[in-house]
Amino acid sequence: MVEPSKELQLVFDKAINDAKKLMHEYVTLEHLLYAIFCEEKFCNIVGMFGADIEYIKSNLEHYLKNNLTEIITDNDKVKPKKTHTVERVLNRAFTQVLFAGRNTIELTDVVLSMLNERKSISVFYLEKGGIDKSKFGEFLHNEIEEGLLEEDEVSSEAKRALRVFTTNLIDEV
Repeated sequence: MVEPSKELQLVFDKAINDAKKLMHEYVTLEHLLYAIFCEEKFCNIVGMFGADIEYIKSNLEHYLKNNLTEIITDNDKVKPKKTHTVERVLNRAFTQVLFAGRNTIELTDVVLSMLNERKSISVFYLEKGGIDKSKFGEFLHNEIEEGLLEEDEVSSEAKRALRVFTTNLIDEV
């Protein structure tokens, strides 16, 4: 059974809370992406990729605070609803994970899915910040396949150093 990761659940909760604080009737891709960029682990991955995290995050924050006046509600008790675009992105991420044979939808899966939305402010800021869908997908595939993206960053750094400064004798046989 495919389930969202703990990080994705926390991010979605943050996106809903951010929308509530801004009195927005809907949770948009921009709310979701901003919440994703508040996750340190994800930002470390994006930093390794070489994208401009601060550019993306600050522009999303500015956009959320200043450009969504049409979805502001008078009722502060309203629980923001997901837009159809958010539903589509989450469903696409679910499908990608299912076809990949994994059990957990990660933040990176959601961002890769998001990059398919051509008419999106989120995608505009991601691309302007240096995240190209195919290059980012390839980077994630290579890094995960090589085991560089681990739960513990210290262990990841140690593995990288081990590969650089040693020879695997099993490979020599």
